This record gives sequence, C-alpha cells and structure tokens, in this order.
Amino acid sequence: MEKAKIYRSLLRKPQFFGCERDLSMTLALLCGVIGFAGGLPWGAVAGGGCFFAGILWLRALSGGDPFWTRVYWRSLKLRARYQAATPLFANDQRKK
Repeated sequence: MEKAKIYRSLLRKPQFFGCERDLSMTLALLCGVIGFAGGLPWGAVAGGGCFFAGILWLRALSGGDPFWTRVYWRSLKLRARYQAATPLFANDQRKK
C-alpha cells in the first residue's frame, strides 16, 4: 500500500489576518477603494483606519468559530426546518 503525502497547507484553515479569508479580502478591497478614490492623504488614512478596525472586529467574531459566516448562512437556509425556541416562549409558539 502506498502512502500519500498530505501537505500542511491543505490542512490549514483558509484565514487571512486571523479571520475568514473571503471577508478579510472583501474588507481590504472596500478599504482600498475608500483609500484611493479620494486621491488625498486623508482618504488613505480613512481607508487604513477602516481596515484596521474591520480586521479587529472580524477577528473578534471569528474567535469562537473561524467559519461563522458559513454557520450563519446555513442557519438562515434551514430556519424553516429547525425553529428554535427558548423555554420561556415555547408555550406561545405551540398556541399558534
């Protein structure tokens, strides 16, 4: 039986700056547009500040689950099947 070599890069989570790669690249694109659209130095400062604040926010969100957007989109897609309710409001939903 032959052994197949598994590279580390295939096992790593696709992250950039500690948050999801898709979100961080989208944030970089938007902040780049903000920074270069004005053509003035304050636009670059605003774009850099938005990027720094956005990366900190995305890293905080991905602290619990690195792929939280996939979980969120899946919960929206399957909301009709799995209607969660707290014990407080469980009786109210049964009456409807």
